[in-house]
Amino acid sequence: MERLGLIEGIVPRQIADSMRVMFGLSLNYTTSYKAMKFSQLFVRGSPEDGYANVPSYLRRLKQVNPGTITHLLCDKEDRFKYCFVVLEASTVGFQYLRRVTVVDGTHLTEKYGGILLVAAGQDANFQVFPLAYDVVVDAENNEAWGWFFEKLQTCFAPHPMGNMLLSSSTKYYEKGAKELMYLVKGAAYAHTLAEYNRCMDSLRAAHPELATSMELADPKLWSRVNFPGDSYNIKMTLADAGVHVSHYTCSTYFKDSLYVTYANPVYPEEEIDNQPKSEWCRPPILKNGPGRKKKSIWQSWLEMSRKKGKRDRKMNKVYSCSNCKQPGHTRSYCVSKPAEN
Repeated sequence: MERLGLIEGIVPRQIADSMRVMFGLSLNYTTSYKAMKFSQLFVRGSPEDGYANVPSYLRRLKQVNPGTITHLLCDKEDRFKYCFVVLEASTVGFQYLRRVTVVDGTHLTEKYGGILLVAAGQDANFQVFPLAYDVVVDAENNEAWGWFFEKLQTCFAPHPMGNMLLSSSTKYYEKGAKELMYLVKGAAYAHTLAEYNRCMDSLRAAHPELATSMELADPKLWSRVNFPGDSYNIKMTLADAGVHVSHYTCSTYFKDSLYVTYANPVYPEEEIDNQPKSEWCRPPILKNGPGRKKKSIWQSWLEMSRKKGKRDRKMNKVYSCSNCKQPGHTRSYCVSKPAEN
């Protein structure tokens, strides 16, 4: 206790309260919560400082990882809007991945909110390989998705199959309609040529640019009905023909491709930024969430009673008998004689 008393005279009270928790001393919930929030602020810094350090972080990340692509977009008031990061190791490993690119987004629950967008692939061992791992936008809308896919196309279009995958996805999110997805899926899995033409005609009427990009991507590669050869009468005689099964296996499934995918290392950012601060990034405008504001701390009955102090407790109502006019019982339990009129 003497040491804690000395500490309280040197460091702020919030840190002293957190040290009380470490020593096992009793604290109420409110003080413990404030000590935790202050400790987080003391170690991590404020969200405003984090936004201000974004340009420096991107610059230091590119210094130790040459070839890394970053984009920071702010509005006219230098407020944060979009951020995009693709490491050089991701761009090199992309050409050894399976020809499937998956994108997704999740909501951020911190002070300023936002949406975290992620693009990932799959390596030869069926594991997730991050492509664009640090993409933050203000909202999940057509403008944000269009900006996201435009940057992805710039990074990965020069690689094999990258242009076809990303350009088709870009057209889909620019339209922002689920009906296009069902038309594309119907054209890809159509069993007859008439069904394929019907889906493509509907797709061309709804979005001509998307239909044109799919036709330029060679329907023989993604459409079932346009696939050359007999896809229902395949004989598994690779051994009889004297051809090894690996001859029909894509190179992305080989063990060497898995090793080369992770050949490029990723280094953390530099601790010191040698360049002067030339870019400014302010936090976005704080938006209030929908609905009524919730209480961040729920007090216990003991804390509520201490907060009230020495207020008198609410007394229960005393009922009186309507027959004898005496308190303590009601008419149903009255033993006196009925009152005379």
